[in-house]
Amino acid sequence: MNRILTLLMAAMLFSFQNFTLAQDTTDYALPKKHVIIKNDGTQYVGVILSNDDREILIETTTIGKVYIPKHEIKEIRELKEGELDGSGRYIGNEEFDTRYFLTTNGFPIKKGDSYMLWNLYGPDFQFGLSDHFSMGVMTTWIASPIGVTAKYSGKLSDKVSVGVGGIFGTTSYIDPGAGLALPFVALTVGDSRTNVNISAGYGAVFGNGAGGRAVFSLGFMARASSKVSIVFDSIFAPELEDDDVGNLTFLFPGIRWNTSPGKAFQFGFGAFSYSESNSGDSDDVSWDSGVVPFPMLSWFRKF
Repeated sequence: MNRILTLLMAAMLFSFQNFTLAQDTTDYALPKKHVIIKNDGTQYVGVILSNDDREILIETTTIGKVYIPKHEIKEIRELKEGELDGSGRYIGNEEFDTRYFLTTNGFPIKKGDSYMLWNLYGPDFQFGLSDHFSMGVMTTWIASPIGVTAKYSGKLSDKVSVGVGGIFGTTSYIDPGAGLALPFVALTVGDSRTNVNISAGYGAVFGNGAGGRAVFSLGFMARASSKVSIVFDSIFAPELEDDDVGNLTFLFPGIRWNTSPGKAFQFGFGAFSYSESNSGDSDDVSWDSGVVPFPMLSWFRKF
């Protein structure tokens, strides 16, 4: 009888042990993946196997193990949610995330991320003087007008950024006494890969034909793959009372192709539209309007 009881207790103990093992919910965390960005812009994604004073050994998801000397590394950070596409390929951040076609947003140009932008109409240089403050110079191929830009950026939360700045320009040799001042504020929701921006400012023209009007902008950017981003930009300048120019609207949908680290090509189809009310001496109001399409081509280069 004692032997039977002993066998039954042993069987129950064995069953209980198997049940607890099957129900074990201990979280055995997988090794965390990191992104290593070199000084030349090359990026590696994988698990860091070793890290000493001279080099890092990372097992990448594409080419296996790679040794990277420490002096060649610009940044090391943990892989964030949303940085891999549905196939597990690394998407990464948009290198030129502070710019759409013409307008900027609340993101900062970090120190060391200065860039030049070659447009069909002229060059544009932007310098990251600190992690929050940047300045730039833009002009046309005939050096008129010439504008100086300045922007201070900061974060309101993890997904909300704000920028305050302005554009101050002159028509230079064509009319030395004429120019433009455009202070603005930009509110950006999202991150480097996907974001929406709303900007508002006031453009004041001085010299011949002095005046001014409010200016608004809506911008959008979405990272579609490791090399391609969808970009949309717009500028709205509503008509003021007794203004002969009328409502002005600029729309710029397009695509940005990151050809290699630190380089990108952007193209789109811009459209300029205007509308103006003409009442004359009567109570009847008529509207004159028109749309002028034009191409937008830009080349980004970091330096």
